[in-house]
Amino acid sequence: MTHFIEVRTALPSEEDANKIAQHLVSERLAASAQVSGPIASAYWWKGEMTNAEEWVVTAKTRLSFYQEVERAIRHFHPYEEPGIVAIPMIAGSTSYFSWIVKETERETHQTIEINRGKTKDQLIQAFDEAYEKLIVAATQAVKRGMKAQNNEWGPREILAHIVGWAAKTTEILPQIAAGLPPLTYVSDHQHTAIDEAFNTAFITILGDRSFEYVLSLAHQTHQHFVQMLRAQDENIFVPGNAVYERLQRVIDHHLQHAQELEASNTR
Repeated sequence: MTHFIEVRTALPSEEDANKIAQHLVSERLAASAQVSGPIASAYWWKGEMTNAEEWVVTAKTRLSFYQEVERAIRHFHPYEEPGIVAIPMIAGSTSYFSWIVKETERETHQTIEINRGKTKDQLIQAFDEAYEKLIVAATQAVKRGMKAQNNEWGPREILAHIVGWAAKTTEILPQIAAGLPPLTYVSDHQHTAIDEAFNTAFITILGDRSFEYVLSLAHQTHQHFVQMLRAQDENIFVPGNAVYERLQRVIDHHLQHAQELEASNTR
């Protein structure tokens, strides 16, 4: 479901370009940003043809981050009307796209810091809030008529994917809490391939079931998930514990999809 883009903008100095590149990456608005130049530019501005030396920033990020990236660029850009364009990455290696996702998971880094030291009940509350945010975003997207197109998920498919992983995680977390080692992967590529196969299988099983049906399943699986969490010992909800870290990733995953759907609601 995640889409990827390159955002490009040209600046009058290398210093200005580096400032924007550093900001985008440090704030995790982009996984990487390259500065190239100088280049020779010719353009019209206020009725006059201008020739200038410029430096170009190229940032790799998610489509759902575009509005924030544009705002950040405009904040630092010295031009009155900066040229800011987004170019879709229509193909690329799965492992590279996974890396972009990993390095732009701002909610993960922010949420983990916010949740450090929280009690079990407070973490479960954070999970509930992330779930509610996702449900609101998905429902609004459906009201706008958003549906799956080609190979891109719609809100129904996103919730179906959440249902599948919630059911799986509800089953596996008590086993991890009891001492079962978490599953490890040979490579990021293997991890992504297995995840995609699971997603495809679960969405296929649901067939053409309605959004309302999937929403009902989501409520049920979330309730079972929370009941399972409440049954676990308070002592495992600490940073570094496998259950704690998995719950943090689940919270982030909900917030990530909510953000993508909210971005679609503004387009």
